[in-house]
Amino acid sequence: MLERHQTLLLAAVLLPLGACHEAFAEGPEPFGKLSVEEVSQSMGKPGVAIFDDNSEDTFKEGHIPGAKWLAVSEVEAARLPQDKAAKLIFYCANPH
Repeated sequence: MLERHQTLLLAAVLLPLGACHEAFAEGPEPFGKLSVEEVSQSMGKPGVAIFDDNSEDTFKEGHIPGAKWLAVSEVEAARLPQDKAAKLIFYCANPH
């Protein structure tokens, strides 16, 4: 299971925030990228929320500890932290 978590962390580095959605497949990078180390250091800290945008089945197979499943098509304010200063980290294993 640890290997799966490392793979998912690597996906967080290789894929820009929002890259899991086709709308972001082209054009300049609108969001920042995080290294594996940066994601690792952020895990479990107050004011940080990590979201997994893989399929729900993939999420159930394994995900970054503390991550919540959230399909990019279902992002709405009620599902995000109320703290507007929170750091939001999104990741998926999309090959794009």
